[in-house]
Amino acid sequence: MDFMKAEKMREGEKLLYAPKLHWFYSIRHLVLSMPFFLVLLGIWAVAESSGSFMGWLAGFLDVPTVKFVARNIFLLVFVFLLLGFVYRILQYLCTEYGVTNRRLVVKRGVVRMAVSEIMCDRIESINCVQGIMGQMLGYGTIKISGVGGALLVFRMTRRPHLLRRKIVEAIGRDKAARIRRGI
Repeated sequence: MDFMKAEKMREGEKLLYAPKLHWFYSIRHLVLSMPFFLVLLGIWAVAESSGSFMGWLAGFLDVPTVKFVARNIFLLVFVFLLLGFVYRILQYLCTEYGVTNRRLVVKRGVVRMAVSEIMCDRIESINCVQGIMGQMLGYGTIKISGVGGALLVFRMTRRPHLLRRKIVEAIGRDKAARIRRGI
């Protein structure tokens, strides 16, 4: 979605930068849950086989019951992972970030829209956080704290250092404009 169309700009306001979410945002939870998913797949495969494990387990439980439970747990986890993936894709498509010459805006929402903004003259600090995966794939999180405890978070953005630089430029431009206007 185009940020300029979706967000009404105020008089004299220009969009300086519209950072995008990194593509890894939508598949991160799938990648992180893959080991757990593979363990469940292995348990299901062992339960379906007629190996020595099932013979040992048959003394404690009914074999068809173990197969039924293993299959259904696997399928339930698969459905939850699939639903989570669809939800993350929707979040990816419905999240917008914007840096204007006067403010920073974060819009998120699949079911309900949440818009957070902070004026450039109210920013106290900018923190850029990148983990190992973020450094390898080129994404990071920018946390901006403002006067009065306001917190704005740009999660998993592409090229976070460029975003940080654009925010600093926006603060400088806003400060220079205020000086020119005598504010």
